[in-house]
Amino acid sequence: MNVNKLALLKTEDEIIANWKGNIESPVVSICCITYNHELYIEDALEGFLIQDTDFPFEILIHDDASTDKTAEIIKVYQEKYPRLIKPIYQTENQYSKKVHVSSTFNYPRVKGEYVAICEGDDFWTCKDKLQLQIAQLKANPDYKMSFHLAFRMDQQSKSKVEMGNYKHQFGIVSIEDIVEKKYGQIPAAATIFSSSILPVFTEFMENNTLTVGDIYLHFFSAYLGGGALFLQKNMSIYRVNISGSWNSVFGSDDDLKLQHLTSRAETYSLLNKYTKGKYNKSFNKSTYISCKCFLISKSDILLKSKVYNVMKKHVNITQKMKLFLLLKLNVLLPGVRWLLAIVRSRFYNMN
Repeated sequence: MNVNKLALLKTEDEIIANWKGNIESPVVSICCITYNHELYIEDALEGFLIQDTDFPFEILIHDDASTDKTAEIIKVYQEKYPRLIKPIYQTENQYSKKVHVSSTFNYPRVKGEYVAICEGDDFWTCKDKLQLQIAQLKANPDYKMSFHLAFRMDQQSKSKVEMGNYKHQFGIVSIEDIVEKKYGQIPAAATIFSSSILPVFTEFMENNTLTVGDIYLHFFSAYLGGGALFLQKNMSIYRVNISGSWNSVFGSDDDLKLQHLTSRAETYSLLNKYTKGKYNKSFNKSTYISCKCFLISKSDILLKSKVYNVMKKHVNITQKMKLFLLLKLNVLLPGVRWLLAIVRSRFYNMN
């Protein structure tokens, strides 16, 4: 832990001094879930504590029985900011028990009118993030969600790529574009949503066993608000290629890939039924694109066949035919490459 960086942060009294309203009635509840983020949790905490707002906010942290020093670091910050940081320290890992951690432990204790999310290995980079997004939501009260640009940062190479750039939408993003992820993934740490969606969200999660939480949050926020708001300002970092993280394991675990793609397709199917087919075209398109991308990936053909067999029932007939042809091309392509290699070899030998 960097004690010098902690000392440079504003004190709790300095943060609260600019607030209008009761600290016990925060406008924003920052929800953070973390597990074994010893190397990253300080960045997340500092991103919360640099926020310069004229309204109260609270920081709800859930540590899922980390086996490193994550909990120790949180406790140091909690001691310095006891009125702001409200942690839960688990003694048994809840995620391994198939518990949806945010819905079970963080969302029920939300006091804020809005919820900002940021996992323990991501972080915010702009001190005006909360102020700007809340101002945008307050100015457009019919909408339930605001999000902004972010960087996707490879933790190993430190390279950055911009993500979630919906600038073509002029500040308003349609439900269809959110379902289809038309301009890419919406970063979780860039998202703020109205806490009024939580009863609908949690009820849906309780009645369905799927756990693709970010899809549900983004969909219900957009669905209940008639779209979402976008800010064309980069204000957070989404880390990838972290040892032991979900996206790191996903890249090397075929069973996890199949489970995730299946869960995503079935999630869209459930949401399609929930909305009585109103967004059927968008749900089909999103499932089709994710399956297509996987079929042209470097994964083995057996896994591709499994993915196709699961996902084909969630797309229309034309999409199904296209995916089938793509799958068959994948089967034939190695043989074609082998024949071409033989032809090239003989041609060079002749010359």
